[in-house]
Amino acid sequence: LHLQLGRGLDALGSGLVFTAIGLGYLLTSNATHLVTARLGERRTITAGGLLMAVGLGLLALAAYDAGHASVWWLAPGLFVDGFGMGLVIAPVTTVSLAAVERGLAGAAAGVVATVQQVGGAVGIALIGLVYYGAGDPAAAFGRSVTALAVLELVLVGLVGLLPRRS
Repeated sequence: LHLQLGRGLDALGSGLVFTAIGLGYLLTSNATHLVTARLGERRTITAGGLLMAVGLGLLALAAYDAGHASVWWLAPGLFVDGFGMGLVIAPVTTVSLAAVERGLAGAAAGVVATVQQVGGAVGIALIGLVYYGAGDPAAAFGRSVTALAVLELVLVGLVGLLPRRS
């Protein structure tokens, strides 16, 4: 929304800017098992969540100078956010399913996937309320990514509530 409504990019241009998040995700998601083997699942999830919060913070800083800077100033924040995301997704799934009996693993994986999808949809709706409630597109983007950064820090704090392996 920020790139198209606030900065005048078309869908292709916006998508090109967002390749930075995909690149960050790709780089870490393929190596997360190595990080997890070294740090453990909880520390990997925490590190990834903190990196996501840093990436979102960088996006917020770039957003408040949006009228003057190139949209490519968003790329570092998107990259760091994606980098952290790659460290979070697989270990969260592993930890969430760790205590489930073998015979229920398929059903439990379906529940985890469903919760992730519903959580994503609800999250987008709530951040959409923040975005549209702000008015000015640059301020709206800044407030939205700031809210996401704060929520990410809250989620990092909740990592300790994840089930422990037996």
